[in-house]
Amino acid sequence: MKMLLCPICQTELRRTEKQMKCENGHSFDLARQGYVNLMINGKKSSGDDRDMVKSRHLFLEEGFYAPLRDHVSNLIASRKPQVLVDAGCGEGYYTKVCAQHAREAYGFDLSKAALKLAAANDAKTHYAIASLAHLPLADESVDVLLSVFAPFDEAEFQRVLKADGLLIQVQPGPYHLYELKQILYERVQLHEPTVHSRSFDVVKAETLTYPMEIHDPQHLQALFQMTPYYWKSPKESRSRLQAQSVLQVRASFHIVCYRKQVKK
Repeated sequence: MKMLLCPICQTELRRTEKQMKCENGHSFDLARQGYVNLMINGKKSSGDDRDMVKSRHLFLEEGFYAPLRDHVSNLIASRKPQVLVDAGCGEGYYTKVCAQHAREAYGFDLSKAALKLAAANDAKTHYAIASLAHLPLADESVDVLLSVFAPFDEAEFQRVLKADGLLIQVQPGPYHLYELKQILYERVQLHEPTVHSRSFDVVKAETLTYPMEIHDPQHLQALFQMTPYYWKSPKESRSRLQAQSVLQVRASFHIVCYRKQVKK
């Protein structure tokens, strides 16, 4: 079965030593780290910049979100998928562990900085710069699709999933990082998870919550910088956060497993 498709002509891409190439002669160079850029028409990749990727990598590698990673990995292990796709994979923190349960694994993201890290640390997964709204994948080719804190394109995900495929989405839970937000804002709004039920049926929905204690100012700054609050917080809020020597904060994740709706 053809899997990775040429973004120009939608024929199968095959890997050579240094390129991905289709039967019509369209070719895409592999970066030194092993990922490929499949953005076309002069479009530049964007996504998270180098500083945000660096901060997230530092925080994640300390294991603060390891319970979430391991929980999602266990959900996938029970499926034993042939093809796993991480749509919005970032630097591959979740992808690398989850890929162990699949015969083939693919990770897509717009951030060049993130994919450099992902591909350098994970030789099994095929990583590519690509839009999540136009995944370079064949119709109904994916057994398990993973979406962790990433844009969610319901129509595109429905297209690439097999009829019996599983879609796992992770969003912030209502009280995710609540104590951090209390420091930054006078009024704290709870996050409202979104349920995507137009093309999918909910198989399982659960919330994973646990406490974190952050002692290192570098790790606290890394957490702050990997959140949307970094761009929205006023100067005085940043000063209050920097004054914290220890932060006790909840991690809370809303995890939904979907299956594709069967057309009648």
